[in-house]
Amino acid sequence: MVDKMEKYSIVVAELKRIFQSLPDYEMIKTGIEIDFPERERFITVFSNSKVKIIFSYTERNIRDEVFDNFNISISRDEYIGFEFETYLKSIGIINTEEKMKLINYEGDFKARIEKFCEFINDIFSNQLRKVLSGEEWINIGFDWGPYK
Repeated sequence: MVDKMEKYSIVVAELKRIFQSLPDYEMIKTGIEIDFPERERFITVFSNSKVKIIFSYTERNIRDEVFDNFNISISRDEYIGFEFETYLKSIGIINTEEKMKLINYEGDFKARIEKFCEFINDIFSNQLRKVLSGEEWINIGFDWGPYK
């Protein structure tokens, strides 16, 4: 069984691997916040001179079942940004909520993180390439879900 700090190390290593494969973005890890065990999450921030990406990983054990998921937000400054999941919905990718939950990927923790990172790397290197390199920006409204 992988402990929480090991999980954190695995996640950060895989995220670094993504940005190493996309050198045009010049992303570097600029911050961390570890909030175990109180809120059972950690946040890792990668940024360049134009864009900041916040990866928030949360894990909860409910009735002996693990629920773990990512929330990713991309921002240009502290007031302008969007949620990755909302962006996925806007371009027609269905089951976005399921794609953000590691439990929906097969294998041990490391294998699931690798598969999740392959998914986000595909989006980062294709649809979001110009946004992450700072060449352009897209405006996506906040998804209020059922609270409209």
